[in-house]
Amino acid sequence: NASRMAGGDIGIVTLSGDGLMVRPAVGGGVSIRDEEGSVHQIVLSDIPQRDGIIHLMNHVLLPHRP
Repeated sequence: NASRMAGGDIGIVTLSGDGLMVRPAVGGGVSIRDEEGSVHQIVLSDIPQRDGIIHLMNHVLLPHRP
């Protein structure tokens, strides 16, 4: 489930119900902000694998802990 926000951000709800905001970053990358306000970057994208494509991030995204 995704929705486009003002400024080009895309809001995503994960399978665990957490919210992420995806934003095109300056220079052509993508940044992802989690519910706690931490911003993470995709550092390498479109890595082909046998069962799909993966993207490498500079941080592991964990489910939000209330």
